[in-house]
Amino acid sequence: METIAKKRQLTAQDFIDIKASINLHSGLYLTKKDHDNLKSHIRFRMFEHKIKDKSNYLKKLMCKDNLEEIQEVSALFMDHESVFFHYYNQLIIIAEKCIPMIQASQKWAAQQHIKTWCVGCSTGEEAYTLSIILNEILSETPETTIHILATDMVQGVIDIASKGVYKKEFIQNVPDIYLKEHFTLLPEGYSLNLRIRKDISFECMNLIYQIKVPLVHHYNFIVCRNVLGMFDRKTQLSIFDAFYQSLKIDGFLVIEPDFPFEVISDRSHFIFFEEGIYQKKIHG
Repeated sequence: METIAKKRQLTAQDFIDIKASINLHSGLYLTKKDHDNLKSHIRFRMFEHKIKDKSNYLKKLMCKDNLEEIQEVSALFMDHESVFFHYYNQLIIIAEKCIPMIQASQKWAAQQHIKTWCVGCSTGEEAYTLSIILNEILSETPETTIHILATDMVQGVIDIASKGVYKKEFIQNVPDIYLKEHFTLLPEGYSLNLRIRKDISFECMNLIYQIKVPLVHHYNFIVCRNVLGMFDRKTQLSIFDAFYQSLKIDGFLVIEPDFPFEVISDRSHFIFFEEGIYQKKIHG
């Protein structure tokens, strides 16, 4: 008779099959160094579902008609850290250089609309930071509209982001002037004011599914920081292609400044602007 430990033990083939499924449905590329974490995550999920037999859990995990479980396991490998006013130098460049370039374009007088896609928004701090910065910059042009689409593949973090309420320890990076103007202190924490919240739509979205049929929304900015490193090179290039299609001509792609330049240089239709910021140009 098999022991409980034996029934829960993953074989080498199990690892291969699970990693392939995670890569297919989330784009994440797991290596041998991820084996122990994967083993721990599987044990955790089996405990959550009160499943004692590994084979029964694997049937649930690999079910093609219900991808929720494979996405839950994939989410356990993702970095959900999100910080207000992170990459401050990039925010200054957006405010002092990128926005004035957009406003100086010939199409600005007719449109006066700033559209941003915040990819991998996690618990929302980055999206709210962008809304604060854009509202501050464009406060003297009230006719300008702002829309930020903030997406993440994990519904749990989207639910947190949508509430827009943060404990004191999570707003340490917010400058005092913005804290006083854009937050209200409630018993449960600091709440973003309606002026900042109204410009953001939070949606649960799987980036890998999205790049297969990219939505061409003609964004001025796509912000995708601390996300790309989780994918293999092939997937990264597919993501850059999708971003290219979704940006306006002369729109800006904002990624972490230390992302390897040689990867994005393979997509030569992006030109380096400054500090991890790239600009879309027409194929030449």
